[in-house]
This record gives sequence, structure tokens and C-alpha cells, in this order.
Amino acid sequence: MRRAVLLVMLTLCSGLPLIGLLGLAILWFGEMYAFVLPNATDVRIERTSLLRQQITYQLPTNLSLADLSTQLVQDGWIHDLRGERALRRDQTDHDTPMLFWRHSWFGLVPEVVTLRPGANHPRLVGIQLIRCFRIGTWTPCL
Repeated sequence: MRRAVLLVMLTLCSGLPLIGLLGLAILWFGEMYAFVLPNATDVRIERTSLLRQQITYQLPTNLSLADLSTQLVQDGWIHDLRGERALRRDQTDHDTPMLFWRHSWFGLVPEVVTLRPGANHPRLVGIQLIRCFRIGTWTPCL
């Protein structure tokens, strides 16, 4: 009886964290498709790491970058106008990115999204998603 209880406890203690990490990875990879507007064309998603992704696509003809911005705000992202003004001061070109941020996973994972219009094509949009995973306030971003 003790052996069975010990085996069950060992299985639960080792299995639950693995299931949690698997769920986190599935959620993060699936979430990237939330940035793609319906009927977008030429969608390219580059996953350089679990914490950094780059998405580019052609906007649908009836939607604009402002529509994508509105969708992000409706999804709980905060539009960082102060950060955008700071970037406009530092850059001379007119394709300054739009910045959004939020905290997910109980405040442990700050996320930043930048939307950048295409330089050569007005319907092209580039989206960069960066996550900063911290174990505590004393640790740097992983």
C-alpha cells in the first residue's frame, strides 16, 4: 500500500509540472494566430524562440493597421502612446512602430508587441512579439 501511494505521489509531482509546461507552450504558439486578421494573405510566422516571434502578412483590402490596433486593445493589450512618442523623437522615418504591452501568467510574463507598417508596401504589416519570463524580480529576462 505504501509503495502504491509513493508511486502515485511521485507521478503527480513529476507529471504536473511537465503538463503545465506543455500547456504553456501550446498556448503561446497558438496565441500568435490571434494577431493575424481574417482574410490576411502571405502570412509568415517566424519563431526564433519561445519568447520571441515575428509575424508578417498583407492586410485584407477592407482593413487597416488601425483595425489591427483596435483588435489588440479589445484583446486586452494596452496601447503605449508614451513609448511611441519616444520612438518618434529618436527616428526620422515615418514608419514608427505602434507599441502594445500586457502582463500575462499572473504578472510573471510581461509581453510587448510592436506593429510596423511595411516600408515599400502600404498593406504589409510586421508584428514582433517579445516575452520576458522572470522567475523573480532579482532575475533577468530569460
